[in-house]
Amino acid sequence: MSTSTGYDIIISGAGAAGLLLSLSLIEKGYKGSVLVLDQSLSPKNDKTWCFWSDELLFDGNLLKKHWSKLSVHQGGKDYFSETKNQFYQCLSSEKLQKHALDILSEQSNFTLVEASVVSTGQDPEKAWVETDIGKFEANCIYQSIKPPADFYEHSEYALKQHFLGWEIQSKKPIFKEDTVTLMDFDVPQKGGLSFMYELPFSENEGLVEFTLFTPDVLEIEIYEQEIIAYLKQKYNLTSDDFKILRIEFGVIPMVECVMPVSEGKRIFNIGTAGGVTKASTGYTFKRSLHQANYIAEKLISSNQLVSPDANISRFRYYDLLILHIIANKPELAEFILFNLFDKNGFDKVFRFLSEETSFSEELVIMASCPWTPFLAAVWQTKNLVSRVTKPVNP
Repeated sequence: MSTSTGYDIIISGAGAAGLLLSLSLIEKGYKGSVLVLDQSLSPKNDKTWCFWSDELLFDGNLLKKHWSKLSVHQGGKDYFSETKNQFYQCLSSEKLQKHALDILSEQSNFTLVEASVVSTGQDPEKAWVETDIGKFEANCIYQSIKPPADFYEHSEYALKQHFLGWEIQSKKPIFKEDTVTLMDFDVPQKGGLSFMYELPFSENEGLVEFTLFTPDVLEIEIYEQEIIAYLKQKYNLTSDDFKILRIEFGVIPMVECVMPVSEGKRIFNIGTAGGVTKASTGYTFKRSLHQANYIAEKLISSNQLVSPDANISRFRYYDLLILHIIANKPELAEFILFNLFDKNGFDKVFRFLSEETSFSEELVIMASCPWTPFLAAVWQTKNLVSRVTKPVNP
């Protein structure tokens, strides 16, 4: 096998994190040589990436849809509201991948390679990726393929956000196409916090997803049974009344520990592998976008190797408290999450979850929730605070 040298950067992994970093480097005018590699560079329609922002982050050709009306449901209660300053946005993985790869293929300083990564390594002078087709060397590597440590081994709770979704087409109009169901807790709780999530794309088409925050992934048939029961109960649909257009399945780590953003001085972890995922919600995409812009700006302005921001802040402590409640008192967690939106509104809660609020705003938000579970969590997690203040040692 051959060795290819001479790259300034290798981006190992062409998922959301790798593609967003590539696009940000191009947008900001990076002139160095970049190798982007992944085992497959064929766009796949297997994911939807959702996020909220006070502006539309992509044009209409890329966004699948955006909404300003949302609802949550718990214990027979409903909270519905229209946001004033936030848009809930949905992006198709296939569209973003095709858009990004088309742009990358037109850049003279970018090289695209399909290869399976075997290992990475570094010395004081360079970093390298060993693949099934050869070895590639560069000044540094930004990788999103393999976490530097086992998320769950280092976590007290080892929670996973796991879900299965069906994008369906119904024979009759059933969806309120202008309203996202962010969380419907009025479903069987499968050994932990469980809810349905709905993204309506039209009156007849939408994504219906069964989501859980628990340590253990279920058999596929269990997710499917819950979706079938939900469609029957809410819309009186049988299997003859709709067809499945697309299926998506995912498992996202929800852990309190801080993952290291670098391995030595030349290998850096991005996206979920670098701990970008918001521990208490599982949302990752917009945080990966911010990370990509940060790295690209620093690379160009300093012309030096740039480590991603470790993102250690008071919000990680809030996440720790929420994870503790979800893991130990899931029946309280659904009540707290419903009240969080009901008492504060989507705009304020989205800003809080995006870590954009001031401390005084956070005190008001916390005061709207039951105090007892949080006070208990503060005491019960007192020996875990170090986990949210420094990266784990892989």
